[in-house]
Amino acid sequence: MIDLKPEDLALSVDGKAVPIDTLVLTARKRPGLAPPESSIAVAPAPSPASPLLPPVGRIRQIAIFVDEGETKSFDRRNVYDELTKFLRQPGMADRLLLVARFDGSRLHIESPWTADTAGPLDAIARMREHPAAERLPTISELKGSSASVEEVDAYRRRLFRALLEALALFPSGDAERQLVLVSGGTVFAHPTDIADSLKLQASPSSLPWGPQRSAYEESRQPERDRGAFMLWSRAV
Repeated sequence: MIDLKPEDLALSVDGKAVPIDTLVLTARKRPGLAPPESSIAVAPAPSPASPLLPPVGRIRQIAIFVDEGETKSFDRRNVYDELTKFLRQPGMADRLLLVARFDGSRLHIESPWTADTAGPLDAIARMREHPAAERLPTISELKGSSASVEEVDAYRRRLFRALLEALALFPSGDAERQLVLVSGGTVFAHPTDIADSLKLQASPSSLPWGPQRSAYEESRQPERDRGAFMLWSRAV
């Protein structure tokens, strides 16, 4: 029955014979006669849009930035001990690390970017052993101190400039970037809270708003513009 031809069959429509032009045979599976399936699994061909390989995990870049200018040496030592434990934990080999410190004036790179934890550990050990005198009171020490709003503002500009320098040091490429900042937090407080914490003193900042205060603020504007431009250009 597998060699049937069109002329072997007769077709009639409304009692009239109709010729069969084509005949297509369709094979049907019969129970018990199906060919055995192959034991080799063939993966489907990937579509052009799907990647051939799984995505590679992104490298984690961690920059440790220590503000020595407004933190106590014994407080920093406690933080250094915790950072040492952090760097010695398993799984740090696949990360890039940088250790930097800010002395109140400029940024110092104690350990450049490296995948070896030995360099960052040595840097933290050195920083732990050399106590640096703070240049700015902590937020809890502002009340009753001799600091001024201008001093805190100047320190803030220097610290933010150093932070921008540290951010610019991050390597390019696809990575997960983290910045670990150790700071007393004075410059991150709201300026109004800082002014309220400081004692009243005869300084231009304590002048009431009026012609004299306006003249002082106008004289300071070029300095603010230069500082803002420097921060903006460093960020770009």
